[in-house]
Amino acid sequence: MGGGFPHSIWVNRAGQRFADESFYRDYLPKTRAWDGVKQTQPNFPPFLIFDSQCREKYPLGTFLPGQPLPDWIKRADSLQELGAQLGIDGAALEASVARFNPMAAAGVDSDFDRGTYPWAAMMTGDRTRPNPNLGPLDKPPYYGLELRVVSAGINCAGLRTNEHGQVMHVRGRPIPGLYAVGNAAAPLDIGAGYQSGLSNLRGMVFGYLAGKHAASR
Repeated sequence: MGGGFPHSIWVNRAGQRFADESFYRDYLPKTRAWDGVKQTQPNFPPFLIFDSQCREKYPLGTFLPGQPLPDWIKRADSLQELGAQLGIDGAALEASVARFNPMAAAGVDSDFDRGTYPWAAMMTGDRTRPNPNLGPLDKPPYYGLELRVVSAGINCAGLRTNEHGQVMHVRGRPIPGLYAVGNAAAPLDIGAGYQSGLSNLRGMVFGYLAGKHAASR
């Protein structure tokens, strides 16, 4: 269960939503957003907030509905109290949920269009609902946790390569006999922050191109 399931949202430390929580191509870039004036990342770390309806219907990672949750997942009878436990603005969190709930009940997210992507509906939502990704947070107790970066096996850095998969020297020339593809190569073709089949695709395509180039030498 993540931000794409009904009865859940993501907020920043200011207690505000900042993205479509159901679609990684929207929330990943916004999570990494940089405020040059304040010299901060205002949306990092994000916090997952959900209510008892979400807990009763959907798993949270490996914790199925009905199973006890670990202590590091905070629980409170009010959103303000939950905010205090998480170290975020509780009053703003309460206001964010108050704004979100009528939109969720209507099935239309006027702020971030959550639930409009077929991928999100299929992969992160509940397709038994009119909008698979929306549901109000209105049944206490409420739950929350800070989300952290973990390895998904897909890098955001790597060696610079050319169209043949050859590793490029810092002076701009290919290094003879040295190739890099997949997670060893910088994601110059698709950009950082994207995943799914694209990671496999770029590994297979550039593996083929590198092998073909190496065989021709």
